[in-house]
Amino acid sequence: MGNIGRKKRRIEVLPTSDPSRSEPRQTPATSPSEQPAPPVREPAAPASTPS
Repeated sequence: MGNIGRKKRRIEVLPTSDPSRSEPRQTPATSPSEQPAPPVREPAAPASTPS
């Protein structure tokens, strides 16, 4: 049973380090993605308003 406990602890450490590395990468990728999104909605809104 001692081995099982050690394996569980290793599994918890792996997912903890994975999301930590993925978060910093996704954060910068989300910022640039949000910027190009608003400009695309702006031209679409005024275009549908006059029509």
